[in-house]
Amino acid sequence: LGSIASCATLVAEGPPGLTRHVAVDLIRAEAWRSTCLLQAARIVRQGVVPTKRRTRVGTLMARVVESIEHERRLRGVAIDTVVSASPETAVVGQEDLLLSVLSSLVLLTTELVGRNKDASVLVAAQTEPSGRVALAVSQDTVSVPESWPSVVGEPGQDGAGTWSTPLPILAVRRVADAYGGTVSTTRFANGSRLILELPLAKDASWVS
Repeated sequence: LGSIASCATLVAEGPPGLTRHVAVDLIRAEAWRSTCLLQAARIVRQGVVPTKRRTRVGTLMARVVESIEHERRLRGVAIDTVVSASPETAVVGQEDLLLSVLSSLVLLTTELVGRNKDASVLVAAQTEPSGRVALAVSQDTVSVPESWPSVVGEPGQDGAGTWSTPLPILAVRRVADAYGGTVSTTRFANGSRLILELPLAKDASWVS
């Protein structure tokens, strides 16, 4: 919220070279970041009550990319998208909730690589033979802090001493647990990959 207030000051008192579209990008990017972080904080504190909902993967991916467009333009980071799942593929989970946590992960990753020239982030969705869909956020530019994957996939390990792990990573694990999914992370010498796997919503009783 403080960032949004700073944006308003920048627009009002900023340098003459500050264009209107840059100012708009800045304000909208910070507003969406704050929304995602507040949602992540609520999820971590209160947990997730699963609902009988299904989300189309193609629609979800398009909304995620659209939601971080202002941030992408500001940081000059390329966002590549690969969706190998069919247009009708749906996963178990509430769309707005999944949008928020996935956007948070993309924002976190974009911020990490944003100072590097020609940096890019890959957002991908792939149907797995196990009957799940893997939603992945990856980059091959910089190594992530060790705290990022320290609690993912390890129930009960997000108590005292591990709060250096970013809220979006804690929140995505809560969502995975609620909907019968899994989360995994891989750290490379120069890169990272975080994968949220969710079950396919095959049952017609699940509501879109």
